[in-house]
Amino acid sequence: MRAQILEAAKQVLAAEGAEALTFDRVLAGTDLSKGGIQYHFRTKQALMDGLFDQLMEEFSALLHETLAAAPAGPAQRIRVYIQVVSLAAESTIAAREAMALLMADPKYQAIHTALVDDFCRPDAVAADLSLTCRFAVEGLWQAQVLLRAPQPEVVARVRNCLLGLLDRATEPAASRRAPPR
Repeated sequence: MRAQILEAAKQVLAAEGAEALTFDRVLAGTDLSKGGIQYHFRTKQALMDGLFDQLMEEFSALLHETLAAAPAGPAQRIRVYIQVVSLAAESTIAAREAMALLMADPKYQAIHTALVDDFCRPDAVAADLSLTCRFAVEGLWQAQVLLRAPQPEVVARVRNCLLGLLDRATEPAASRRAPPR
């Protein structure tokens, strides 16, 4: 029942915004009673917190699943982050838009930032390079959510560019070719 409520809340939030997220609007998308929703979520804020927690759990699980399959290397975690975030266009529109609306709240921003910081921290790559890649791919995600979504080819080119930067920065010095003169 909780999952059904959260899915209905995600749909309302994505389609109509945070102001429209009421128990009555969520009820319209379920076969539950108001008491059933209030049993799981006493307030609108509790419902929003529950939705954010669910989205963050899904995001964290995806990061760790992708990490488990990724080749080891000094930039392994930031590479995984770039891949996961740049592929966010494949997630449902409702999930992307709900997350974007929730991320307007500084409390949720802090939780998300801490999760990403903790995930990327173990990498052995220059902090400035890691942050540059993070901010670039997060800008791409924002464009996917808030603006006209870039074409898949553009997303792939940006992702490949960022991964290429990491490759060049982490390859052994002896294997780097001198630039032509």
